[in-house]
Amino acid sequence: MKHIKKGTLVFILVTSQFWSQALDLTKLNLGYQYSINADIMMDFRVISDGDWWNVYSEVRTESLAQWSTVLLLQNSYDAKEHDTLSIMEVDTFLMEDNRRVLRYAFPKKTPGKVLIFSFTNLNQGVYRFFDVSLSPYSVYSSFCPLDKNGLPILRSYILDQGIKFPPNNNYHVYKYKENFGPADPPMGAVKELAPTLAVDSSYYVGDSLAFENTEQMYLIQKDTTEASGLTVLNVPYYFPEMRRIKDLIPPLQYITTALEFNSLSKSADPKKNFETFWIRTYGTKFRAKQAIKAYYDRVEEANLLFTDYKMGWKTDRGIIYIVYGAPNVVIKTERNEIWKYPEVEYEFVKISTLFAPETYSVKRNKKYEKDWYRQVGLIREGNG
Repeated sequence: MKHIKKGTLVFILVTSQFWSQALDLTKLNLGYQYSINADIMMDFRVISDGDWWNVYSEVRTESLAQWSTVLLLQNSYDAKEHDTLSIMEVDTFLMEDNRRVLRYAFPKKTPGKVLIFSFTNLNQGVYRFFDVSLSPYSVYSSFCPLDKNGLPILRSYILDQGIKFPPNNNYHVYKYKENFGPADPPMGAVKELAPTLAVDSSYYVGDSLAFENTEQMYLIQKDTTEASGLTVLNVPYYFPEMRRIKDLIPPLQYITTALEFNSLSKSADPKKNFETFWIRTYGTKFRAKQAIKAYYDRVEEANLLFTDYKMGWKTDRGIIYIVYGAPNVVIKTERNEIWKYPEVEYEFVKISTLFAPETYSVKRNKKYEKDWYRQVGLIREGNG
């Protein structure tokens, strides 16, 4: 493992014989970004630091030596040309054979609103693209949280006892209880996405924050007058899995009737009723066991992929992913995502709030009702 201390500056020239023109991302299938078995995966966090963009990234793959990397900066997802990031600053936090963590920094005055990480595996003839929006309308934090080892935290959840912040500042912390309910089905009424929450407590901390309990959401700001903040969700040590019976029952709301869910959630013996539901639905213990694994695998994957200020299974993309599985095709633009399945497609609108610089709301419509119940029926038959 090669670990270079933060602050080391490397200057790189970003050019490529392969991408002399801009990429029209609106014509590319980016579905591999939502596959937990993809050949290369990436997490990132955008930090708005005064006149600079700081993009922290973590790339994971079987062997990084097989992949070349090029960064492109474009004005839009369907741009006709791209700008070359001629010089930028790069900090290396971690460099391993199958994982690297870097920080890229460049001035905001550099033209472009979409940063594209282009990965090429010439041995296999594979190209992978990951888009990072640099929208002036999104609410980005002005600092990046660090774990106990000093590595940047790029996901919105943390399983550890605490986090660290850049020194020489006081940070204001708002603590909330993460008690969001499940997402509504896509044929339901559109609800306000930005959360309205009662503050559990608030206080100041220095360069670190210790967590008291799991399933708490923390909004952290340098200044309470800032329009931006950092949201961190403190989750149980086994997250993204769901192990406790109180965790397992709520996601069943997506595939149960109101009567069934009411019986499960208000039962005096929820574990017994949980087992009874699955066996009654699938006929045998063997089929029930297979169905439980298949369903909660999707719940776990939704947690991995879509957790922001609330657990991923509760989000709009989470509910679609759990019921339909990973989309066959994903098309992205500045403002939305289109998920395509053989029988139906869903559109998600990108929204920025104080709690999440990018979160997505599905465009709900009554027309989805028939296909939704068809798909739920397939799950309950063991064919979903």
